[in-house]
Amino acid sequence: MWPISAAVAAALAQSHGIAVTVDAVRDGVYLGRVPFDVAIVRITGRNRERRKLELVTAEELFPSDPADMLSPWGTELLVQYSVLGADGMPLGDAVPVFFGGIDTPDRVRRSGRLTVSCSDRMADINAAKFLAPRVPASGRPVVDNITSLLQEVIPQVAVDNRCGSEALVPVGIMWERDRGAAVDELASSIAAEVVARPDGGFLIRPVPTIADPVAWTATVGAAGVIVADQSAVSRAGVRNAWVVSSERVDAAEAPIRVVVYDLDPASPTRWDGPLRQRPGFWSSSLITSEYQGLAAAAARLARSRGLARTRRLTLLPNPALDAGDVLAVAVDGEFELHIIDDAVLTLHPDDAGMQVETRSVEVPES
Repeated sequence: MWPISAAVAAALAQSHGIAVTVDAVRDGVYLGRVPFDVAIVRITGRNRERRKLELVTAEELFPSDPADMLSPWGTELLVQYSVLGADGMPLGDAVPVFFGGIDTPDRVRRSGRLTVSCSDRMADINAAKFLAPRVPASGRPVVDNITSLLQEVIPQVAVDNRCGSEALVPVGIMWERDRGAAVDELASSIAAEVVARPDGGFLIRPVPTIADPVAWTATVGAAGVIVADQSAVSRAGVRNAWVVSSERVDAAEAPIRVVVYDLDPASPTRWDGPLRQRPGFWSSSLITSEYQGLAAAAARLARSRGLARTRRLTLLPNPALDAGDVLAVAVDGEFELHIIDDAVLTLHPDDAGMQVETRSVEVPES
């Protein structure tokens, strides 16, 4: 969750005004403010590219020259959301909700409308394939190698490392072509993930779990933020054990293989429980110790267990929420903790809304 002040957090559950700005930049140079009719930010925790923007603006802004403000040749858009007080002034700093490059300006002639589609900066990392097989710097920390792979594409981009791992990259690792997959594998080997932040930087963080601090509480009633609530229970995609293995390059080193089970007696997805046995498997030569393998397996188990209970909520908008945040849901005397997987934030000068999809293995408390 993006940090917000107590005043902003309190206002989000009440009637309040908002101000949304869209600014265009290229190579760090400000190009101008983009007027818009509506903007939709789609957020997901399921893909490398976490945020997508769809912006509807004036048809006359269609780019006819590579140097035009909305040209896809290097222009990036920064979308910021401010919560206004009763006096019409912002209650705190604006919250960034999107930063990334323009993919496609799509015009229908004489419609008056231009639709602009954008992707966050991880799209640039995915697109920057290796020109030749890449061997990472062995003996250096995994997080340093991740940072190098990012900054080779976007020089000097800020990389915020919130992962305490000191694991080193072993010898014998090589990637053929896919830079994004290399970043993914490095992060997974230390039970982490790499996220393009809505301010343009990158974040290396532990894989979110239900044990993380609650980012926001959603309730119904006069002071509530829930507009609509839909729940489902499913076993599709659930895994109640993960096997993580590593074939060592050095033949003198024994292969690593660890298994982590869902053994919580209260869990409906527990191993050999009602779901019986549903293991998942992941292998990487980056795993160099049993401890590292256990951490990677536990992170994957935490994510796949949560698919058992899902919830789709329509909320009063909270621009600070992100995929991976823990949401406390209190409805009809029941209390559940959920992790946000997907969110859609609709931005309009006169109206805004937010839909979120979540997962949890918790049995509701009453």
